Amino acid sequence: NFAARGHGEFIPNFQSTVPGGTTPLLAARAAEPVLSHVSNLLNDDREPGRGYLFHGPPGTGKTLLSCIILNEIVLHRVRGGRFLNLSRKYFQQLRDSFSEGSERFGQTWQIIDELCRLPYLVLDDFGVQVQEANLKAVTERFAQGMTPELATIALCTYRDGGEITVAEYQAILTKNDGSVFDMTDVVRIRGLLHRTVISTALYLEAARTLNLHADDRAQHRRQRIRRDLLVTTLKEREVDERVPLPSAEDAERFYREHPEKFQTWATLIVNEILVSDEDNAKKMRRQLDQGADAAQLAAKQTVREGFSHHEGRLTLNKGTQFRYGEALYEAARQLDAGQVGGPVKLESGYSVFKVLTHTRSQLKPYNETSQTRAAAYVRIDRLRRVFVEYVQGLWKKHDVQVLVDYL
Repeated sequence: NFAARGHGEFIPNFQSTVPGGTTPLLAARAAEPVLSHVSNLLNDDREPGRGYLFHGPPGTGKTLLSCIILNEIVLHRVRGGRFLNLSRKYFQQLRDSFSEGSERFGQTWQIIDELCRLPYLVLDDFGVQVQEANLKAVTERFAQGMTPELATIALCTYRDGGEITVAEYQAILTKNDGSVFDMTDVVRIRGLLHRTVISTALYLEAARTLNLHADDRAQHRRQRIRRDLLVTTLKEREVDERVPLPSAEDAERFYREHPEKFQTWATLIVNEILVSDEDNAKKMRRQLDQGADAAQLAAKQTVREGFSHHEGRLTLNKGTQFRYGEALYEAARQLDAGQVGGPVKLESGYSVFKVLTHTRSQLKPYNETSQTRAAAYVRIDRLRRVFVEYVQGLWKKHDVQVLVDYL
């Protein structure tokens, strides 16, 4: 089931020159790591643990290179392998496995398991081909405005008759305000096709093939998203657009009145010894109190994974407290450099530590960054208050009454 362009004949004495002495341009530098990796996999009796993802514009040889590798694996190394086109036909087989009237009903996992048990599997894409001639035509005609005829032009096609039209391109990239996406630049259209549009269109094609648009969960989710978007649009129109942006004076006033929101993080560096039981932790604490070297103790005794060779050195602040333990951070920030703390009970055991450095929290200077942050605080507070007033107005307008007796 190889792709037609992957069929070929094995030539044992292939030379790097063609008749006439011309040297062909071989992508040896790019191919060598791939071929080396494949050779290592084939020479190992274990099943491969990872593979390769070939990506790039259509026609650059992704399928051809995959077929060459699979030819070598199957025909010359006698290993199990398969080439699979991810076409509509394949997705139809999956869809049939969910249909009670199909002979494939209930075979979903058999189909998937068959592929999972293959040590070497090539999954080929939909064979997307960008229609370059149409791209140029679209850019020329788009300047005169979007028309129904222009919307039906195919920007790219894929196997089994699929295509992505200008209308579908626009639908995928449409902005929240519903404005038409600019299509006067060929390079930009091509770039967005490869980066966003093609992948999104193929996801939608796969979902349609599996009939997911009729799935109850998908419909409920769509209704919920629609409600959320309606509320968001209402809030933007009736609240956000009516609240003026804070002035520079507003931002500076907020900075002066709320210094606690513009503090640097208090940061500590400690040597920590994490042990599994409290008795051992108390023993470590006594040794530290008697002058034992915290770094040496941590290197020998700590059970915190990955930190024994770092002498148990941790950097504690608000950003790392959830990784190492909030209780540890709170205990350490009460101490000065040189002091010993613990035992502190954590989920992973009991922690004893010595503070090496303690950089206290400080007020950040008022600069462009602080002004931007202060202005954001002011605007958020204003939006919240105006939104509450708007909701209260709706309650009053519609005379909402909660019937407590029926609750």
